[in-house]
Amino acid sequence: MTNESLNFKKSGQGPSIIFLHNGGGYKGIWDKQVEFLKENYSCYAIDLMGFGESEETSEEPSISFHENILKKFIKDQGIEKPILIGNCIGASIALKYTIDHPKDVNQLVLFNICPGINFYPNPLTKFLHRVLISTSFTKRIVSDYLYSLMGNKRERKNLPKQLFGENPDTTSEVYLKLSEIYLTEKQKRSRIKLLHQIETFTTDF
Repeated sequence: MTNESLNFKKSGQGPSIIFLHNGGGYKGIWDKQVEFLKENYSCYAIDLMGFGESEETSEEPSISFHENILKKFIKDQGIEKPILIGNCIGASIALKYTIDHPKDVNQLVLFNICPGINFYPNPLTKFLHRVLISTSFTKRIVSDYLYSLMGNKRERKNLPKQLFGENPDTTSEVYLKLSEIYLTEKQKRSRIKLLHQIETFTTDF
């Protein structure tokens, strides 16, 4: 199903749950949770803009961009007071939406909230990030460099551990699918755009 350019899957009936995935992920990471919960809930698993089967946006999507997309989705689907479940940037989006619309959310479940600019371990790297994305020229150079690293031998080696832990089930459908789409051209471009806007995801609300 699509909500204009937003791709999602609805399963089950009952009170609504909206699932928001991590950066680089897609709606299928929630398949097992949806399978368990759909007996009693209407489950909406969303591909965030630029990821999975959702349309790639030309702009660099900030947390406010994603929040507005979520707000429109909730309105268009006629959802009242959903439970929001998010992982990483999905958790940040869910948290931001709840802070801005506290009466419109039933419950909030968050995993691994994206730290935003605090993703960088020290003030120097935070400063360098801000400097390097401050002009279109330096941003393009950095983006091209990061893009060249995506999909290289090191990332392919580290990908399973980063996304699935030390001993992933490499035969599972979600593992195979995510491993496939994680390194598609669209996913890579969207991950870079997300990095450009990472400071907006800083959760110092």
